[in-house]
Amino acid sequence: MAQIVKASCDCGFEGSATVGGTMASFKERSGFPYQCKDCKDLVTVNIASVDRTCPECGGENILSYHRPPREDATEDEISDEEFTQANDLARGVWLRLCWSENPCPACGKNTLKFRRGIRFC
Repeated sequence: MAQIVKASCDCGFEGSATVGGTMASFKERSGFPYQCKDCKDLVTVNIASVDRTCPECGGENILSYHRPPREDATEDEISDEEFTQANDLARGVWLRLCWSENPCPACGKNTLKFRRGIRFC
C-alpha cells in the first residue's frame, strides 16, 4: 500500500511525497521522501531502484528522510513514536519516516513535519 504524505515547516515550506508503492508495481516503483540538496526541495525517490537520483534535477546530492530507531530505545518507545514505513526491496531494509523533527529542505532546521495524506493500493 502506498500513501501520499504532506510536509510543512514553520518557515512556510510545503511539499508532498509518496511512501511505498502499489500492489501492481511496488517491485519496480516504490517511493520514499528524500531531500534534494541541489533543488532544496522535497522529492519522491524510487527506492525499488538501486540507482537513486533526484527525479527533478537528476542529481545525486540527495538525503533520505529515513530515521532508524535509537539503539537504546525500548520496544514501547519505538511503538509509541509516530512513523510510517516502506520496504526498500533494492537494499533489503525497512525505511522509517518519522512525522516530526525532520530537516527542512528550505531553511535547514529540524522543524519539518509530515502528516498522512491519501492512501492507495
